[in-house]
Amino acid sequence: MTGSPRTLLPRIGICICFALMATWLRFTAAPPIFPPTYMSRFVLFSALLITIVIWFACGMPGLAALRRERVRALMLLCLLLLAGWAYASQSWGYAADRQPAHGLNAALSWCVVALFCVVVASAAPPPAWIAGTLIGVTLINAALAAAQVANGGWLGWWRLGEFRFNAALDGTSLIQSGDITFVRPYGLLAHPNMLGGLLVVGVLLAAGWYAGGRAGRRGPGEDANAPKAESGRASVFSFVLLSAFALLLGALLLTFSRAAWIGLAAGGLAWLGMVVWRRFLPLILIALVVGGLFVAQYRPLLLARVGDGSESLELRSVSDRLVYTDFALRAIAERPLVGQGAGYFPWRAAAYIEETFFDLRGDHVHQVYLSAWAELGLVGFVLMILALCLGIEAGLSAVRSAVPTERALRAAMLASVIGLATVGLFDHYPYSQLPFMALWWGLLAAI
Repeated sequence: MTGSPRTLLPRIGICICFALMATWLRFTAAPPIFPPTYMSRFVLFSALLITIVIWFACGMPGLAALRRERVRALMLLCLLLLAGWAYASQSWGYAADRQPAHGLNAALSWCVVALFCVVVASAAPPPAWIAGTLIGVTLINAALAAAQVANGGWLGWWRLGEFRFNAALDGTSLIQSGDITFVRPYGLLAHPNMLGGLLVVGVLLAAGWYAGGRAGRRGPGEDANAPKAESGRASVFSFVLLSAFALLLGALLLTFSRAAWIGLAAGGLAWLGMVVWRRFLPLILIALVVGGLFVAQYRPLLLARVGDGSESLELRSVSDRLVYTDFALRAIAERPLVGQGAGYFPWRAAAYIEETFFDLRGDHVHQVYLSAWAELGLVGFVLMILALCLGIEAGLSAVRSAVPTERALRAAMLASVIGLATVGLFDHYPYSQLPFMALWWGLLAAI
């Protein structure tokens, strides 16, 4: 690690925060200096605040240069305005008088994520630091997921944030096909779908780092002059990245997260459209082998998950999503401009459910963009879309202007953002859960 303490300390904090985004690690109670909200119990929340404070204490390195880059500055301005709007929405939230903690929880999540993005955009470490951190923690989750599948449930790593789950516990995510019951893995996260979203990022970053490796960027005649030791190290590193890609892809398939699979496809296509096609044959071959083995091993479960839809668990999953989508559209029609208030759509949905015979409880709509409009109104929805579009535009510019040694990796980071944005069409956690809010927007700010 290089650099003065003024820049090095915030960079270390940023990497620690990215590592914690891959876990559900929480304190047993909120630290005394924090409000007693669910979000403030996350170790990640404390790490985000400490990193922000360190950046301020170090004199806000990089902020002056950031202010001169119009598109990036506008993206962050939209994100800060969105956080301010979410905080203000506590005053008109649907259940603000009865459940003020829920509005405060959502508002503080937006505020800390927006400030963290300013820190990342100003003082981001090199892409390899962030990619290495995220690949490392996703590999831990992937190995744990494989062990959970073999064990049929949790392994007892609760001190690292692992949830207690198995086929005998209510609420465990299962897949059934006839007499076969499959317990979906959670890793160190709260749901298999979240694990799938994390693994999308890991797969794309491992592929991007491999494709941008030294063997893929040598010029004519350079091989003959390259030291053999350096070439050997590059070969070993390439093998490690290919192995990581295979393990992460296999674990992603084991989550049976349809949204994550679609997100990987969207992110992968976006990545291929941003980089020169070289060194892709090994990645394609590995994907075909891993995918083929998965289909051969889990064909009945795969058909139950994405096939004829005859299994009751899958029918219930689809019908619940349709119900919450209808509730979100009703909530938007009630308050189209200002919304129901950050964090309060589940409470509005619970009120709708009371008027029906559905055996449901208040929950988020499984769609990021409907969630934003339902809770934050047209104002918040427009600010979020503007921040996302401006960030992607700035990211594309950064990819085009990156040195060859970083181009494929920066493209993979941007593809990860696009992958999570696609996941958001089918699930809510990139919008509603602090670790994935920070991961989605933090990656966009880092590119």
